[in-house]
Amino acid sequence: MNNQLAKTFSPINDQGGLDTRFDDDMIFIYRSIGSGVEEGLLSFNHKTSELEKSYGGYALNLCEAFIKRIQYLDEYERDGSNQYRWKSKMLEDRLREGLHEIGFKPSKVSKLIGAAEFKVSLPSKYRELDWINSLPVSSLYILSTMSHNGLEQAIAASQTREWNKKTDTFDLVPVTKKDLEEIQVWNPKNPNETRGRGSKNKFEDSIVIEEMVEPSQHDLAKELVAIASLIQTKDGWKDPELIEILNQEADKLMSIAHIATLPVTKPITV
Repeated sequence: MNNQLAKTFSPINDQGGLDTRFDDDMIFIYRSIGSGVEEGLLSFNHKTSELEKSYGGYALNLCEAFIKRIQYLDEYERDGSNQYRWKSKMLEDRLREGLHEIGFKPSKVSKLIGAAEFKVSLPSKYRELDWINSLPVSSLYILSTMSHNGLEQAIAASQTREWNKKTDTFDLVPVTKKDLEEIQVWNPKNPNETRGRGSKNKFEDSIVIEEMVEPSQHDLAKELVAIASLIQTKDGWKDPELIEILNQEADKLMSIAHIATLPVTKPITV
């Protein structure tokens, strides 16, 4: 029996692996169905998986619309028509059931909803929104299961460039699903999750690893000064990309620049 079908139909143990107590039973079942059934089921699984990939974007948009409406009901109608979240819960359940009914597998539905919840949670002016929007559902779902530190590592990895000898340019290196999975293993949203960890996360060196505590304003200021010292400002006015990036937080940068020009005063002690 094909390994893919064996994983699908064999009973699972408490650790999430195949339950070996059923090996003899599954061998008997598989031998009795014949190769034609196996090939047909594999073909069906392949075709449905391809359809899920092709039309997953539409389902993702639907999930986002449901989640936005649910969040609105929870925020503005919690004490009215949505008391005890009954409307929200019914919409959540119907979204899952509807996606199942039109052909999406349960595992795919969970990924679609997780990916949609992640996208909806991002600010409208999030600095890497274009890159995130370009990712497939499977990659978005992986991002949704990362800690903040993991997301920062993923963003840093997405900005990695390599020299292209053919074009004489530095080109972005695409971040693969496997890359994101490795980052997630070391930076899960659930701190108790340790499955799949190897000896080292190769992306840890791409950024400074943050402590799992809220940094102080002084720590953030020190980091900002260190970064600012590395930015070449002499010909910055000629760099449209640099200007566009800085414009995203222009007001905040102007406020920080104003504070930076103030005279240093010693605290008054009694």
